Amino acid sequence: MARLGEDGSGKQEALKDVFRVNHEIGRISRSFTHLAPALREVQLQVNFTTIQIKRNRPEAALEGFARVSSSLSRLTTSPPSGPT
Repeated sequence: MARLGEDGSGKQEALKDVFRVNHEIGRISRSFTHLAPALREVQLQVNFTTIQIKRNRPEAALEGFARVSSSLSRLTTSPPSGPT
């Protein structure tokens, strides 16, 4: 994620980064429909991060980004089982 300053610097770059993450999650969800429910939860965390960036709250945005990273890590270590 782009570096956010207390004065709002880096805000546009951070929003672009978050948009790319959200777009990629949507693409993966469409390609692997069995992951869709889990990825919706990740998208909620991404949306939380977006709101924090827009409100110029870098600490809360970083917390949201950490949640996104943690959720994605859980998905990669123990993904939901696919269609049989």
